[in-house]
Amino acid sequence: MHQGGKGRKAILLIDALFLLRPSILIPCWTIFIIGHFHSGGGYGHKFFSALLGFTLLMGGVYILNQIFDRESDRINNKLFLLSLGIFPIWLAVLEVVLVWGISLYLIRGLSPSFFHFYLLAWALGLLYTTPPIKLKGRPILDLLANMVGYGTLAFLLGGLSEKGFTLDLIRWSLPYAFAVGGVFVNTTIVDIAGDRRTGDRTTAILLGSENSRYLALILIGIGLSLALINHDPIATIAIAISLPLFVLAIIKRNDRYDIISFRLPPFILSLGAGIIFPPYLLFLAVVIVSMRIYYKRRFNLIFP
Repeated sequence: MHQGGKGRKAILLIDALFLLRPSILIPCWTIFIIGHFHSGGGYGHKFFSALLGFTLLMGGVYILNQIFDRESDRINNKLFLLSLGIFPIWLAVLEVVLVWGISLYLIRGLSPSFFHFYLLAWALGLLYTTPPIKLKGRPILDLLANMVGYGTLAFLLGGLSEKGFTLDLIRWSLPYAFAVGGVFVNTTIVDIAGDRRTGDRTTAILLGSENSRYLALILIGIGLSLALINHDPIATIAIAISLPLFVLAIIKRNDRYDIISFRLPPFILSLGAGIIFPPYLLFLAVVIVSMRIYYKRRFNLIFP
């Protein structure tokens, strides 16, 4: 009986870790690292404190998102821990409080500029997730929130972890913001049915699947153009490799290719981040293998 109790606690701890959603933390880490690289910072204590603090901030937002989206996640047959009642809601709320508290502790010694953008990212996460505003369920605003949050704020926080703020950081972030926008639009296509049933109006619901795919391609094209203007080889190569996936999604017009178009580009960009910060590749390998093992053993799914 005692061993059984220990086993259940161990499973809860592992579930709590994956409730942070490492699969969508990957784009956060990637763009944070690239932003840090563009600022010319080193990889010291402040960098790792900022990165972990940002990770826990976003992880808390993702948990909150799952709490409010339990019904749509159940309909869309995803994120099972809360949508199927496997992980207690009260414990998820407690985890949000804990990770945000630890996050604030970790960033306490960083610059005022970092803290101000950190608060902006936090506020955007709350507005994106929490009713009645819930930008996640408002067309175009859901897109803009993702572009600003993932593309610009993640980049700026990476750049500000050891260096001061400059307007150049915003200019450097723009190709990533538009690329994020393109990826995001196609994620809303596969969730149309569930979002309609729960009353959310996303960009894909407003525009329809076909128009959304064209919008995604346009955003990716703008991102590539800005990357070329900035002479940014990381963004240019990653976006150029990803662009045909969005063309293919338009041609094929089904969820399988939509999913490919939004799942592969973050990993392609992550390889670029790994080139400038090689330990990141090893870390990513551990995260991806861990996800494969967890989802196979816990839900008998092959993911990612």
